[in-house]
Amino acid sequence: MRILIDHGCGDNLGDIAMLEGAVSRLHRRDRSITLCVRDRPGLRTRLWEWDGITPVKLDIPNTPENAPRLQAPYLWRYQERYRVLWQNSCYALLNRLIDPCRIRMVNGHAGVSLGEFCGNYDALYITGGGYLAEPFVDELWQKCCLVCAFAAQGKPVILTGQQLGPLGSGWARALLGRGLRKVTFVGLREPTDSLTFCKEAGLPPDRYGVMGDDSFGLEPADSVEVETFLARYHLNPGRFLAVNVRIADYASSHQHYVRHLAELVSSLARRYELPALVVPIALNRDDSDIVSGYKLKQAVEGDVLQVLDEPRLSPRLAKGVLGKAYAAIGVSYHFCTFALTEGVPALCLFDGKYYLQKARGLAGFWENDRLSLHLRECDTATAVEKATALFDDTQFRDVLRARATTAIEKWKRTFDQVIQHSLFGARERSSVCQTAQARRLYHPVNEAIQGQQHGVSKLGEIMRNTPLVSVVIIFLNRGNFIQEAIESVLAQTYENWELLLIDDGSTDCSTAIAKTYRERYPHKIRYLEHAAHQNRGMSASRNLGIAQAAGELLAFLDADDLWLRDKLEKQVFIMERYPDVGLLANPALYFYQDGARKAQEMTLSPGRLSRGAWAPKMLESDDNAACPSTVLMRKDLAVRLGGFEESFRGSFEDQLMWFKVTLGSCIYFDPNCRILYRIHAGGCCTTTPAEQQLEARVRLYAWLTSYLRDGRHGSRLSRSLCLMARSKLCESLVPLASVNARGTNGRSAPSTLLPLRRGLKLARTHFRTLGYMFAVLVVIGAFSSRAAFALSRRIFRLASAAYASVETHDHSLFRRI
Repeated sequence: MRILIDHGCGDNLGDIAMLEGAVSRLHRRDRSITLCVRDRPGLRTRLWEWDGITPVKLDIPNTPENAPRLQAPYLWRYQERYRVLWQNSCYALLNRLIDPCRIRMVNGHAGVSLGEFCGNYDALYITGGGYLAEPFVDELWQKCCLVCAFAAQGKPVILTGQQLGPLGSGWARALLGRGLRKVTFVGLREPTDSLTFCKEAGLPPDRYGVMGDDSFGLEPADSVEVETFLARYHLNPGRFLAVNVRIADYASSHQHYVRHLAELVSSLARRYELPALVVPIALNRDDSDIVSGYKLKQAVEGDVLQVLDEPRLSPRLAKGVLGKAYAAIGVSYHFCTFALTEGVPALCLFDGKYYLQKARGLAGFWENDRLSLHLRECDTATAVEKATALFDDTQFRDVLRARATTAIEKWKRTFDQVIQHSLFGARERSSVCQTAQARRLYHPVNEAIQGQQHGVSKLGEIMRNTPLVSVVIIFLNRGNFIQEAIESVLAQTYENWELLLIDDGSTDCSTAIAKTYRERYPHKIRYLEHAAHQNRGMSASRNLGIAQAAGELLAFLDADDLWLRDKLEKQVFIMERYPDVGLLANPALYFYQDGARKAQEMTLSPGRLSRGAWAPKMLESDDNAACPSTVLMRKDLAVRLGGFEESFRGSFEDQLMWFKVTLGSCIYFDPNCRILYRIHAGGCCTTTPAEQQLEARVRLYAWLTSYLRDGRHGSRLSRSLCLMARSKLCESLVPLASVNARGTNGRSAPSTLLPLRRGLKLARTHFRTLGYMFAVLVVIGAFSSRAAFALSRRIFRLASAAYASVETHDHSLFRRI
């Protein structure tokens, strides 16, 4: 298998770090593939030393080179305007009148069309570079031509580490949007402008997402090597300030701030009594960060600033040096990213649209607006104040280190899940493809033979042979817990899932938190709410999640609970092994605010349970009912059963659903705890008054009796369960009637409780021959709860014995009652 890897690297250490980080991750995944990396002038990389890495020339003509020149007198002054018009016309006609596969390549591939060149490869992978922006129109054109040519041949196209924009021209925005709509997946490095562009361009939500910078895949140099290197400059780890400045043709405005930057560096050096070191990122010959660093050194007072002028400076070494700094301040995006990923606070300085988007994306990804500072909007004193407030924040340093570890792990996980599976999936697709000659154009295979089109467009297709799990989190004012719940889903070892965040009318910060995660992981997380942001209850919210779920398996997670890392992995394995099982349940591990933990005591037999076998256990004890956060069920079963009963808005709404499930399908009980069930003062069970729970219990047993009455679940099963449900209803009616008659603590009964007359009607309706006896029992309970309880226990024991006798068709006991 051959993968063409394009990039935007030259002599920029940040771009090289992205290239080497992504390629090393691909190379480690499968050594049998051939990675053909584009060779650019001045490319400073060690990739050519690795086995399986081949340099390749890629020369696509730029649009301005194809424009005829105006030689007529008096018209030469319009040459630039004509060039822009020609360029925009080419943008509009690409993949319309201009076929990208027919474009003739130049230099080393002269006479070869782009389509013939792409026919030698099985997939296209483009990493980082920041070239999909207005300042680099020629690179934008070349990459769009390449993407369209591969997509026209039905081959997967992957982009990662991308910054999309800024794009002021409508022609350029339209060109990039058309190109991105053809790709398999776009991995963005920032959750702000690039994410907005993907949405406005109409990309499907499963084809793009924020995954961070590709330099996350590159490890820094060894600590001993870095400290030895710093000793040559007489610097100690943690005892110097890292600085970066860049004055280039695309950042010409920075030259106006050299004096300002010099005063800022001098002030910070005096304040912390630390030397400063210019760490260059761009090493191009004419306008490198080294040249800019020497200009800054001339403007800085004293001898506090040194320039890291090393011809063999590598991305790993630069990253290691920045990881040893006390703090960093500079204009380069990757300079700041290197420092932040090593847990060092970095202040990104910017001016102009290009660097504005970089700084805004940096602050958005690391979730701290203090990380960016506009050069034009503050004087030296204000800049020093903002910088010191950031550098002296010890709490931020702790959060940054944890955030950096999480960000790197998520990048690796997303890369392995989406990128590698998409690219290596081309191997299986190309094996079925019949071509006239080896390494010729890749022709699409008939869908009836292939089973799918060649462009992988959904995560369910990317994660081959594993079912997609739709995780449903419903929440109502759970701002203090919901973030932990979402993070427990993101940490799952099973990766083929989607998360649906269902807002049940929250009025606190939980809505904002949910939307933030939706923006951060748009290809994995969706945010849903009821019309007009209504509060419709837990059942209606779960039904909304079921209706919108794309997976064949459903998992529910309450916003105040947590999953263990292997929850989905273990459960999916069991569900795949038992295709007749409709629901899998586990016991919960209760954990309290004081740190104590206790496992739920479920008295079910481990393994597969036949239809209806779970229902008597739930009637015997509430502990035998599964917590919603523990279950995994099949979506088709939930849809067939009509979902959760929306008329039940309080307690026991989940038990009602489990009764429907066990009466309609087999279940599997796994005795291992897979979730942490949080016990806290704001929990649903804690905040619901006992009287309302009692009423809900009566409604549950009454509903179950009616549900079983038609006998469609099997005559013996229905009759025995119906009798047991009736006896439980009787047991619950007595204390409820007492509360209704006299109220709680002698006060008037709340209006939400079940009226006494309604209780009598329930008894007559559901008990028939026993109806009047239970009606008398309800009346007694209204005035003497002790006598009523004694009588109800006797009747319940007789009813339970009658339930057992139904199994042997002995109805005599039932008649004697």
